[in-house]
Amino acid sequence: MSPTGDTEVDTRVSAVADELGLAIIRPFTSGMFGAVLVATADGQEQVLKTAADPALERVWAGEVPQRLTAGQAAQLVTLAGRHNTDSGQRRPWRDDAIRAARRWLAETSIDAASAAVLVAALDHGEGADLLDHTVVHGDFHHGNSLIEDDEIVAVIDWDIAGPGDWRFDLVMLAFGCAVRPQTCEPAAAELVTEAVRSECPSEVAALMMACQVLRMISMLAVRSPATAARACSRMVAALHSWMV
Repeated sequence: MSPTGDTEVDTRVSAVADELGLAIIRPFTSGMFGAVLVATADGQEQVLKTAADPALERVWAGEVPQRLTAGQAAQLVTLAGRHNTDSGQRRPWRDDAIRAARRWLAETSIDAASAAVLVAALDHGEGADLLDHTVVHGDFHHGNSLIEDDEIVAVIDWDIAGPGDWRFDLVMLAFGCAVRPQTCEPAAAELVTEAVRSECPSEVAALMMACQVLRMISMLAVRSPATAARACSRMVAALHSWMV
């Protein structure tokens, strides 16, 4: 099975897609950690990833929640809190994040108003007191969880996990609820928002939200440059209250 784009898809990924009855639309050429965009038989778009390490192979029960409920949100907040443990390693997470975010900002064409908000958030975050030793999943949103009924049974996609500030995972939950409100119940968004407000001082939340916006835009700029600026404006508008 071939993608519609020019980039080659790993034969292992193609084999898995065929086995699952998924049609490969295209690979994510940058920033999505080897993922490909696929479609189910009824046309629903999903993201497919495979792990080359046989030690990681296992059968996961459950399905990705289509709309985050308050009950699921409460469980994810609790699970994120469990990341607040010593990973045994250290990383200058704040400095690394600010450096990367400023580079993304410089390399991506966005409107002046959005850029001003993001610069202010990064400046505000320069003095943020961030942890450097706790566990960070790095892409912690409800699309990376599996449920049975209303119970979270697994958190998946740990490719970029590492040491840092666990609160970034909590902010990621709030980010998803804010920029894609159709994917979560209002009560779920409110619960996640309150969790971030209670755990993160304003400068921490502002910095982490700005970093996530710029990370997403940097990836989108590679895959679809024509839409990156508009997407940035929408994200900044949705997250404005977090970054001022």
